[in-house]
This record gives sequence, C-alpha cells and structure tokens, in this order.
Amino acid sequence: MVLQRHENGTVSLVGEAPQRMRVARELLDEADSAFVTLNDSGDIMLTLTNAVLWYRRVGPVDGDPRQIEFERVG
Repeated sequence: MVLQRHENGTVSLVGEAPQRMRVARELLDEADSAFVTLNDSGDIMLTLTNAVLWYRRVGPVDGDPRQIEFERVG
C-alpha cells in the first residue's frame, strides 16, 4: 500500500489498496492515530482523504507475533 502525506497533514491512498497485507507490530505501535484506528478485535481502519479502508485481523504470520496479517473487508 502506498500512502502520500500532504503538506496540510492529510494522507491519501496512491493506487490500489491490497486485499491482504502484512504489518509489523512495531509499525502499528508507532502508527499515526489520526488515520489508523485499531478496534478491540485487532482490526484496523485507515481513514484517508480519498478512502476509508477496513482490514480484519487474520492473525500472526507463520506464528511470528512481530508480523500481523490483515484481510480487506471494506
């Protein structure tokens, strides 16, 4: 996923959003809460200037808790 941050502080999606993605836990820990929201289930919502994307938490990648796999649901 390619994101672009604009001078006014907003973030937009460049190109297509993947159906599945893997995210490092440390990246989530440092995520900008202005556009990345985690719910109680561990799902994430990306609120961008040109899209709102929901990803369902699938689970750790190959049992490695440092990486989490997500599947796009909306």
